[in-house]
Amino acid sequence: MKRILLFLMILLTACSPLKYAMQAHPEKFDNKNIYVPDNYVLVYEDNFNEGITSDWFHNWDWEPFTHSSTSYHFDSNIICRDGIVKFLTTYRPRTFYCPATNDSIRIEEATSRIELTPYTCPLMPVSPSYYLAARIKQDEKDSIWNAFWMYNFNSTDDEIDIQEYWDYSGGGFTTNIHHEGKMYQEHHRMGNQGDWHIYSCQVTDTTVSFYLDGYLFRRKRISIISPLFVIMGIGIMPNPPGEMLVDWFKLYKYEK
Repeated sequence: MKRILLFLMILLTACSPLKYAMQAHPEKFDNKNIYVPDNYVLVYEDNFNEGITSDWFHNWDWEPFTHSSTSYHFDSNIICRDGIVKFLTTYRPRTFYCPATNDSIRIEEATSRIELTPYTCPLMPVSPSYYLAARIKQDEKDSIWNAFWMYNFNSTDDEIDIQEYWDYSGGGFTTNIHHEGKMYQEHHRMGNQGDWHIYSCQVTDTTVSFYLDGYLFRRKRISIISPLFVIMGIGIMPNPPGEMLVDWFKLYKYEK
């Protein structure tokens, strides 16, 4: 019996090491105070006390649509109050022109997102090594795309997803790295998924590291040196409405 219990414990740890760490070592997680690696200095922060400023671009137009389109951006689905940004996804049917087939398409779900503008946050990387973090509270619903991520809009397909594919019922989320046509995705189960959490990422010229509440839970040896933009927002949900809350965002660069 002891051997069976030991085997089950090892299996549980292997399948969900983040959740196990949160339960076994809660003192290693801090969802209020940001962890910053040594020798990193703050270069940009937004506590959203002044609302959504011009630092962030959010008037998205996702047209032209295709018949595979499942949602569209709706600017009024972004609400900022008392220093908290609320991203909403809502049931709001609209008909759009589909140039691919020269006819119309009906899209029922309206989503929302913001992107840190290039003149505020120079194209990543801001240095050979940078670190960024956001304090986020996810909805108590499943979502295909509640995300805090970085993307290259220019010549490469590089992308780093610090948190996406919110799985409330399963208690987890996904981290992902897109590079040179390949995808390195991992799903992470966690505890206290309905609470505020600090999702952060450290990018160097040789590695990409992911943290939750200051706890390092994934490190991938890979070189992502292309310029990336920061994006936060909420996407498709199986059963809208839904929401994602953001308390603050911070960006750091490495200095010797």
